[in-house]
Amino acid sequence: MKALVLLLSAMVLASWFSLFEAYGLTIQVVDLSWGSPSNPEKAIPGDSNVELSVVVANIGNKPVCSLEAEILPKLNRSLPIASWETGKPLKAFLQTQLNPGTMGSLVFRVNVLEDVRPGRYEADLRLSFRECTSTSDVLPVAQMVSSIVLQIYPPPSMRIIRTTWLVDGIERSVGPGSGPAVLRIYLEAPVETSVSNVEMRISPPRGFTGKTLYDAYLERIPAGSVFVLEFPLVVSDDVRVGVHSFDAEIMYRNKYGTMVRMVQVFDVEVLGREEIVVESAAQSVAKGSYGVLKLLLKNTGSAPAYNVELVLRPDDFRISVLDDKLSVGILQPGDRREVSVNVFVDRSAETSVYTATAAIEYRDGYANHKSKEFRIAFNLVEEFRRGFKAAASQRYIYAGSSTSVELIVINENSYTVREVRITVSPDTPSVAVVEGETKAVLDSMRAGQSYVMPLKILATSQAGDSVATITALVEYRDQAGVKVAESLAVSLAVRADIDIRFKGVQLSPSRVRAGETVDVAGDVVNEGSNIARAVAVELIGAPPYEALGESRSVVGLVNPSQVSAFTLNFRVQNNAQPGKYNVVVKVSFRNGFGEVFQRETVLEYEVVQGNQLSATTVSQPVQQRFDPILMALVAVVVLALVGLAVLRRRRKQE
Repeated sequence: MKALVLLLSAMVLASWFSLFEAYGLTIQVVDLSWGSPSNPEKAIPGDSNVELSVVVANIGNKPVCSLEAEILPKLNRSLPIASWETGKPLKAFLQTQLNPGTMGSLVFRVNVLEDVRPGRYEADLRLSFRECTSTSDVLPVAQMVSSIVLQIYPPPSMRIIRTTWLVDGIERSVGPGSGPAVLRIYLEAPVETSVSNVEMRISPPRGFTGKTLYDAYLERIPAGSVFVLEFPLVVSDDVRVGVHSFDAEIMYRNKYGTMVRMVQVFDVEVLGREEIVVESAAQSVAKGSYGVLKLLLKNTGSAPAYNVELVLRPDDFRISVLDDKLSVGILQPGDRREVSVNVFVDRSAETSVYTATAAIEYRDGYANHKSKEFRIAFNLVEEFRRGFKAAASQRYIYAGSSTSVELIVINENSYTVREVRITVSPDTPSVAVVEGETKAVLDSMRAGQSYVMPLKILATSQAGDSVATITALVEYRDQAGVKVAESLAVSLAVRADIDIRFKGVQLSPSRVRAGETVDVAGDVVNEGSNIARAVAVELIGAPPYEALGESRSVVGLVNPSQVSAFTLNFRVQNNAQPGKYNVVVKVSFRNGFGEVFQRETVLEYEVVQGNQLSATTVSQPVQQRFDPILMALVAVVVLALVGLAVLRRRRKQE
């Protein structure tokens, strides 16, 4: 009975195909792929919203329209996929006309079941279509069934391609007792798909301090790309030299968001390692000269380093290293070797802290070439360069006149300089060099040698109480042949033109008796061209001089050509003996620098027993002063007396 049913079915199908072929309608399945035909992919269990592309060809002689495809399970079998739209059949449509000799792609959007196993699954593909050129609506829709195979792939593996150790951020081998280190693992994403949210857990074997370690890379990683995960741990003294196996669990999501878990075992090598370090103490180098930088090389590792060489590269172009490469040879574990590197610093470099790169190249016990770089720092200073010094033979010049000054230029460098050129010029407008050579050219100057330039410097009156600057520009070539220019400033104080003199100083009276008071009066005049400050007049005397009240009179400022009066007095002691005595009148004043100057005059007075009054000075003659009004009154009185005498004589004669 079953055989009869199959026979009848075959006859029906044959009649249908005969009918389609009679009408010239034949469709053939050409290809089936995950993704697009031009970019095929591999679907794995759990993928969702995956494209399944079925390529069909019209091998008939008439165009086909309304092409519809449906995936059906084989008899007594299940499908490994389901429609992306839950509860709907697995159907796809071709919206365009399929002409004879052309191909079209039917795209299914499916979910791969999570519990399905990777493998090949057979299914039926039922195609429904009709002839596009027919105007009849009563023709049946043509159908045909093809057998297809759905390939479900196993999840692609994440491959560990290399492991390495990092110590202090530098890639190097580790050995027993290395301490903190980072295990860097290079992984390659599957070539079939891009991945994201990669997580990895590793379990270190015995001797490595730390429990399960974790790291993640959450960004999208293109298919076949390499990325890095890092795991910090401690290499203890108990770690043996050799190969160690690590267990790893890797989880990631593919492009469809499917979570994939995989377990791997990978090997990590631990070797005895050399550890070369470079140390540099605080050092200073003078700019514009040669210097030596001392470096200490040490092998703190557990294996020797061979063919060790040192190259120093300054980070500034103004610093030159005179030794290209220094060969150190073999550094055994625990060895220390000090090396000296000669450098030259250009004079244009600024005073600051500079750095250099110390590159170490060597070979390990396996003849592998290795290199490391260290940063060292040193100070660039000027204190070590003595240069030139300039000085003057005296500190002061005088306003309103010219002063002879010797300018002395001294080479304080510790070496002979050549092509020396000295140019002298004042920086103050009110000061000028009126005599002497202001330029000098010398072939050389030895260390400590001095050169004297005699000058006559004129300062105007307005320069009084100021500081004038004379600049000496010294140009020369140092021991390295580098041209150097130094500007040396010499300061000269300009003393003001102040000339305080006494005028009309008198004693009144000049002849006194014991116990009487003597007045001293007069004027001070400034015959200079600058202001005199803090002008004061005082009396100084020996017995029988006796101060009476304030013996000092403060005048204050006295301008040029100004006359200022003063009055002082003193008393003659009661026990004074007759005779001639002196009293000193002293004036003191200051200039703008606070310097004190003094001038004095001496007056003579006589102690007598009479009552005669006269005034005299030793330093200048006493001048008589007559009042015109008094003279006129005296004349009137005399004329009146003469008139009275004449009248009396006439009366007597009468």
